[in-house]
Amino acid sequence: MTKFKLLVMLLSVISLSLAGCGSSSSSDTPPPAANGNGNGDTNGNGNGNGDTNGNGNGDTNGNGNGDTNGNGNGDANGNGNGNGNGNGDDDDDEGPTEPQSWSFYADGLGTLTLMVDGEEASGVLTPGLFPDDGSVASNAEGTGSEGQTVWEVQFNGTSAGNVFLGVAGTPFNEGLMMTPAMQTEGEVQFDIYVDAIDAETSLIVKLDSGWPNVSEYTLETPETGEWVSVSLPVADFVDNTIEAGSANLERIINAFVLEAAGGTALVHLNNIQYVCEAEDCALEAVEPPPAVDVETLDIFMGDLTTSYNELGVFNGNVEIETLFDGELTTNVFQFTYGAEATVSGAYIVGPAQNLSSFEGGDVVFELKVVNAADLSTGFRIKADHDGGGSDDLSVPVPEGDGWHTIRIPLSDYTDTGLSLSSVTAPFVIFPEFNEQAGVVFQVGNIRWEAATEEE
Repeated sequence: MTKFKLLVMLLSVISLSLAGCGSSSSSDTPPPAANGNGNGDTNGNGNGNGDTNGNGNGDTNGNGNGDTNGNGNGDANGNGNGNGNGNGDDDDDEGPTEPQSWSFYADGLGTLTLMVDGEEASGVLTPGLFPDDGSVASNAEGTGSEGQTVWEVQFNGTSAGNVFLGVAGTPFNEGLMMTPAMQTEGEVQFDIYVDAIDAETSLIVKLDSGWPNVSEYTLETPETGEWVSVSLPVADFVDNTIEAGSANLERIINAFVLEAAGGTALVHLNNIQYVCEAEDCALEAVEPPPAVDVETLDIFMGDLTTSYNELGVFNGNVEIETLFDGELTTNVFQFTYGAEATVSGAYIVGPAQNLSSFEGGDVVFELKVVNAADLSTGFRIKADHDGGGSDDLSVPVPEGDGWHTIRIPLSDYTDTGLSLSSVTAPFVIFPEFNEQAGVVFQVGNIRWEAATEEE
């Protein structure tokens, strides 16, 4: 054998030995780069776990790091790039859900944007107060301790009163709906600065679907003279503690209510919002029901035959009879007010209906005064929708005996706050407050009439 052949054989042995060393690694082996280069086995597979970038070190089995998908492999010699399977951390996992929020007030009234009838609509919730008798003073453009715009509220303690942010007059006047996840995982959040408060005063936050359908949360009285951030889980609100009822979280009319009871308080409010971290949380606008498509909606034509089929009285002291009238040839209601009656009235109610097709029409009924007693100012009528209604409209005492047809333009109702898309009480009537004792009157043939072409 020549020296040349011996030299070739020696070099071959050295080369094979070096190739065998390439199939293993140790703790001193530098980590592969972020491009997924690593050591694989003789099948070209390099399974391994990646860090937050999908990168990691291969072990003695040829397991190597991957790219951002956790993949990296080797060739038949165990070297190079490939598509072995590896598990990355952050890039493979979705991570925590970002909190969602719906702001109603942040250094002033905020704009809320939701989908309505398949289109994006924006509106500002309307601030209000109750009762409107001086018990509460509200300024939604007040000035805070640091010069910021705040909602300044004075509770005067003469009776329980509240302030609220409502949907009336917004594109969402049908109400706001919390999804199931929002109802269980959502929170009502706000900042409050208590300037002064009586020791006996309780502060109560409410979600309101129209009385008595409210849910409430009584606050621990915040420290005075400093801003306090409050987070109230929606699931922790309890049923109405005054009258049976609870908020319908799929039809919220007043998204935020703050009430004071038992004494006085001066508070500032800011950063009022709903917040939720759950994946399926959402706040949506309630869609209106289909519009009633008739020219005349009979409310009471001898019988309560429509879906408005409940006759009621507020504040008592009123006797109601159903009598047959020969002149109208149908049944009528007779209302007799007792000697104690001062602020009582009657109403016809039922599930909300979309009566927007009656826009421009009239409310029509027959009225007969049997005994006017001390009634001089006349009657009041109105109509209500979910969470609100029209103002009280005036009807003078008719001149002369007998039946009189009363016709009130629906524009008088809508111009003073009635939403036709969700009418719950199409007819409310009562004699002027404090002139009611001894009054007896009858009503019949109550109906809503749509506008005619001539109108």
